[in-house]
Order: sequence, then C-alpha cells, then structure tokens
Amino acid sequence: MGRLAKSFPQFFSDLIKLTEDSQVRVKHAAISTLGNLKDPRAVKALEKVSKDKALPYRTQSLAEDALQKITPKNS
Repeated sequence: MGRLAKSFPQFFSDLIKLTEDSQVRVKHAAISTLGNLKDPRAVKALEKVSKDKALPYRTQSLAEDALQKITPKNS
C-alpha cells in the first residue's frame, strides 16, 4: 500500500479515509501504512484516532506509534 500511495497521490487520501473504516483490520493496516510512509499530511488523521476514547486501546496505540514515526519526540 505504501508504494502505491507514493506513486498515486489519490491513494494517500484513500488511506486517510480508511483510518475511519469500521473493519478493525482495515483501519489498522491504513494506520500502519501511514506511519511507515512518514508523511506529515497523515498527522491530523492519526491524532484523531489516537485521541478517540471510543476506539479500542490497540487502535489508539497503533496510531500513537505511527505518529511517533512521523514526528519523533526527543526524550
């Protein structure tokens, strides 16, 4: 998915939309791919997922990990 998103900009938008998919596996795949792409355009969507208390902890944690790949915090 990541290679396609780099080659086809419209696919990146689809990945963002998939972070809201009702299927957990689809949502997780999109979140992981966005983190691996390290594209700052994904930050807003990933922050939304990471802060959504209605989502399972695993989903929030995955979004946090993806954000960390995009905007690493110096410890």
